[in-house]
Amino acid sequence: MMSQLDLAALQVSLLGEGKLRLKGNCHCHSTYSDGTKTPADTVDLYRNAGYDFLYLTEHCDKLTYDKFPDFNELDCEEIRVMPGVEYRNTTSRNDKSEMAMILGLNTLKLSHWKPGLDQQSTINAINDDGGMAILSCTYWDGRTANDMINLRGVAGIEIYNATCEGACSKGIAVMHWDELLESGMRLWGIALDDAHLTDWWPDFALGWIVVLADSKSPDAIKNAIRNGNFYSSCGPTIEHWTRQGTTVTFQCSPAKTISWNSIGPYGGVFRGKDGETLTQATLDLSELQEGLPFVRFSCCDEQGRWAWTNPIWL
Repeated sequence: MMSQLDLAALQVSLLGEGKLRLKGNCHCHSTYSDGTKTPADTVDLYRNAGYDFLYLTEHCDKLTYDKFPDFNELDCEEIRVMPGVEYRNTTSRNDKSEMAMILGLNTLKLSHWKPGLDQQSTINAINDDGGMAILSCTYWDGRTANDMINLRGVAGIEIYNATCEGACSKGIAVMHWDELLESGMRLWGIALDDAHLTDWWPDFALGWIVVLADSKSPDAIKNAIRNGNFYSSCGPTIEHWTRQGTTVTFQCSPAKTISWNSIGPYGGVFRGKDGETLTQATLDLSELQEGLPFVRFSCCDEQGRWAWTNPIWL
């Protein structure tokens, strides 16, 4: 049995223990719903951009051919192509029925959806099918924390959506994420494209996750996402995020700021001297306000692009 001294000396990776770092996009559309490229052309674009995996997540209510693409035909060793569905649900806000999008990863069931279905019913169906339910487009479709705070079985929330950002500057939902975390919900933050590959606004290779996995198999990627063994980015690379005793160390590509955040006003920003960039910051958990439930890190590069860790619960 390890002694307390041994445990204090042990360095633990907070990003996960996987040996491979795999870059992927979890939200994308093709001509099988309202995207402009065929599934094969869409996969080629991401493969040529250096992606290791891609979720094709067609709108269930906009299927062009009343069916989904053939994922067995699209999937290959070079880029793993995995199934998902975007469901259009409803929530009640200000005594009116409003739209609420739910992304189902690792599921292809149309039976999960019908017009007017509420969020929780779809989340339950996704989980019953072995999938992961992701709160999608939350800032864009006008949801507030009250629309989501009582939901159960949610795996994650889109904290950056390139299409929503390009369409009307409503693609960054970090505040929604923090509100849900403060309420006690434990869910991961995911950056992604929601690519339709149109000429209306940029939506390709602008938001992604990097998972730490032991292999490039679909199962290994799914498990890494489910367990939160990934970080999200719009540009910066997170090299390491580790804990040794009460010390948390964060390392990244050159950034103008590195931040840590918890509930409410609790957090801090590290800045380089005289405008120099940073690549590392450390935080002593023993010096924090007692009772903080979680800590997460983020960084911003000189181009204003962000990267985010998932939270660790204290």
